[in-house]
Amino acid sequence: MVFSLIRRITSPQPERRLEPRGTRIDGRIALAGRSYPLKDWSRRGFSAVGVGAELYPGDKIAFTVSVTLEEEHFSFDCAAVVVWVDRERKELAGVFTDLDA
Repeated sequence: MVFSLIRRITSPQPERRLEPRGTRIDGRIALAGRSYPLKDWSRRGFSAVGVGAELYPGDKIAFTVSVTLEEEHFSFDCAAVVVWVDRERKELAGVFTDLDA
């Protein structure tokens, strides 16, 4: 038992995500008439902060993304499935099911 505890402490956690998350991105999502800042982004999914909506893992959501990349503004519609919700920190993460770029 002690050895397994030491192994957990000394060995780094493996990355569970299939796609690495991007660095902070200058963008927001519009969901249910409210706007929330993006925390991070990848080709497979996203997370946003300040989300107070009553959403649960497995919920399907439709939203609009607005981002600024290299001083150019983009806005497009998306659909995703909620992967996790942290109600205390008001964070939400989702995996894209449809991107309309």
